[in-house]
Amino acid sequence: MNRVVQPEILDSLPYDHPEAILNRGDLRRIHACFQTFPWFLKALKNYSTSSNRSPAILEIGAGEGDLIRFLDREGFKIDGLDLVPTPKQWPQELNWWQSNILNFTNWNSYPIVMANLILHQFQDQELKQLGERLQGVRLCIFNEPLRTRFHQVMYRGFSRMMGMNHISRHDGEVSIQAGFIKTELPELLGLHHSEWDWSIQSTVTGFYRCIGFRK
Repeated sequence: MNRVVQPEILDSLPYDHPEAILNRGDLRRIHACFQTFPWFLKALKNYSTSSNRSPAILEIGAGEGDLIRFLDREGFKIDGLDLVPTPKQWPQELNWWQSNILNFTNWNSYPIVMANLILHQFQDQELKQLGERLQGVRLCIFNEPLRTRFHQVMYRGFSRMMGMNHISRHDGEVSIQAGFIKTELPELLGLHHSEWDWSIQSTVTGFYRCIGFRK
């Protein structure tokens, strides 16, 4: 099916709205069920070195910082970038950048950039603009929705079975519609194969997992 980016209900709610809080709880359950955080840990261990275990890694769209806290316990120091304010009990040694991703100007400080379920919210032209800002990055680790009709139907049943709230049910299906297939994401970012080695995995559970290493 064609890629279509639509507004998500969550984006229209204040960060501390009760429904937004419930939605973030549903996302935590999804990540726990499908082992999202351990996948990022494995990718970092495979592609980075001990010299990278300092705030030279940036997570864009970091939300409440759950992934960063998980990786911090494993020895990886990662800064966060998001529109929302600094999360509560944020580690003092880590930076939190409150900014629109496309307005962020400190990319050169981060040779490693991660994104977890955020890039699908960008229109094609916005992804191109983001890719232009990643020219100094040498390692990208992305986890996004896999865009298939099958996984949209599968998510509909899964979300109801798990008792997710209406925002999670709606936004999940919208996210899948805006997700990626094949080599779409690096192509939309303009990070071409001539300069990058890409490993792309489409999981049975509906994730599009993409690791790019600059040649």
